[in-house]
Amino acid sequence: MLGWRLWRLRGECLQSWGVDYVWEPGPNRAMCIGGGRPCVPPPGKHCQCGFWALWSPLQCLARAQETVEPPWHVLGLISGWGCVALHGTEGFRAEHASVVSLFTDWAGRVPVPALAERRLERWLRSALAPPLSRHWKGKVEGPGRLPALWSAARRYGVPLISLQGALGMRVLGEWGIPPRGIQEVEAWVAAAAAPMGDD
Repeated sequence: MLGWRLWRLRGECLQSWGVDYVWEPGPNRAMCIGGGRPCVPPPGKHCQCGFWALWSPLQCLARAQETVEPPWHVLGLISGWGCVALHGTEGFRAEHASVVSLFTDWAGRVPVPALAERRLERWLRSALAPPLSRHWKGKVEGPGRLPALWSAARRYGVPLISLQGALGMRVLGEWGIPPRGIQEVEAWVAAAAAPMGDD
């Protein structure tokens, strides 16, 4: 399985978004961290354990914008295998996973295009959260983020590329991203290239 994922960038390490786990270079094996009896093997049927990934790059970027305090997040692709739990159109959880590629793009740069906004807005309304633009207005990418990304890519032995560069070199299709995912990347790149208006 190939899916999109976010990490927090901590030095040259990739830290999981929702739990305290630092990914290792190469294969990683999930452990059940749920209370009670651990799932053997993870991911368990009635648990949240396993390495998560999404099918949609826009849903992944939108999740990076949900946080009030923008961390140094990293967008990337993972390969998952072993015991895998499929989550319909959302994504999957896998027993084993490794980093395939990291991307330089920062989700705070532009609002996520409409392909993902409708679903995200429904989720935000249900969570009674304020609109995303209020969280991110005026936020800027940290100046040390790109050098830290290069260090992380070297540590994990994976390519570091922009989404625009990945489209130009046509590597997303070669890696196994379906046409819908490539269209979403094209929408993100077009939104990032468009001039920003003043509010």
